[in-house]
Amino acid sequence: LLDDFTPQPSPWLEPLADRVRAEDLPPVPKPSPGALPAVPYALLDLPQSQERRLGVIDFASFGHLYVIGSPRSGRTQVLRTIAGSAALA
Repeated sequence: LLDDFTPQPSPWLEPLADRVRAEDLPPVPKPSPGALPAVPYALLDLPQSQERRLGVIDFASFGHLYVIGSPRSGRTQVLRTIAGSAALA
């Protein structure tokens, strides 16, 4: 009876790794001449659309960023990651 069914795709992606290194992120699109480069800071997990996307800060249209969390939740690491990524851009 089970041989009559085709396997269905998983409703979710594989879990994210415990650590994601900058080298593991997808490449950042090249800016147009004279434009500021986008600064990657994260791998965004979007379960509602079953995709992962590069999280970037585009300083040409950037407004505010709120980094909220409890103590030892990674707030400082987010800011360090953005600063380091901006330095490499």
